[in-house]
Amino acid sequence: LVPPDAALTRWPAAQLAAPEAIRLGQGQAVPAPNAAAGPTKVYDLDGRFIAIGTVSDGLLRPDRVFHR
Repeated sequence: LVPPDAALTRWPAAQLAAPEAIRLGQGQAVPAPNAAAGPTKVYDLDGRFIAIGTVSDGLLRPDRVFHR
């Protein structure tokens, strides 16, 4: 079985602490001041792939969230 993020190897990644990961999982944007604009794969601090999002204007907005 291939991990779902295997197809996104060239995308930038963001890693979120628990409070931000929860907010993103609820559909809310979270601050991403140092992230490059565009599509981003998102992980929690344990390295679990939790979402695909888009960074713009210093915010990471969820596009697809994966339930744990």
